[in-house]
Amino acid sequence: MQKAVNFYRETLGFPVQDDTGSFAIVHLGNTQLYLAPGTPHGTGMQIAIAVPDIDALQQRLSSHQIYLSDPTDAGWARYLNLIDPDGYPLLLLQLQPDAAGGAS
Repeated sequence: MQKAVNFYRETLGFPVQDDTGSFAIVHLGNTQLYLAPGTPHGTGMQIAIAVPDIDALQQRLSSHQIYLSDPTDAGWARYLNLIDPDGYPLLLLQLQPDAAGGAS
């Protein structure tokens, strides 16, 4: 986790918030990249990207012939899973209004 946070913060120069060791938010302009521990392909990281409209994104991505789950409503967010071109799982999520206020 710390290696990834250091890369985004120090190497790329992106602001990082909420670096607790188990969770960090990387700010990419109007986009936030959420980093949390996980085990995809042995890298120890899972990547989740906040988006403004998960349903519109699902429609756009479904035409690209990639694995894409249906959106799931978790209460705090609606999210879907996909596999990136390198085989890494990504979680794309749309925070619910109450949750979005606490994540800024």
